[in-house]
Amino acid sequence: MASDELKSFKVGDKVKKPVEPPRPGAKAEPTPQAASVGFPRIEAVVEADEPDLSGLQARHAELSAMATGSKANKGKAAAKKAALAYQRAQELIVYLLETKAKMTAGPGPGASGS
Repeated sequence: MASDELKSFKVGDKVKKPVEPPRPGAKAEPTPQAASVGFPRIEAVVEADEPDLSGLQARHAELSAMATGSKANKGKAAAKKAALAYQRAQELIVYLLETKAKMTAGPGPGASGS
């Protein structure tokens, strides 16, 4: 009979967990932000009236130069990967800008209404 009682015995059932008082300023409620899909920098560039890609292009050129001029193979490989990532980000932004221009231009001449 004693062994049956021990099988269902849990220390957590007998001992209450200590409750800590809330710490002031530990976690403030986050301020609500505008809806975002998670890429605020790219969204800011695309939504700008005149997007500035000069910083992106300059960094891509710098990384491309590092990929060809670096003496260490590890540095070359890292610079190549980073340059490719910058190139793809730049292509994505250009595509998004083209799509935005098409959407804001309205229906084309071949679009059928009613």
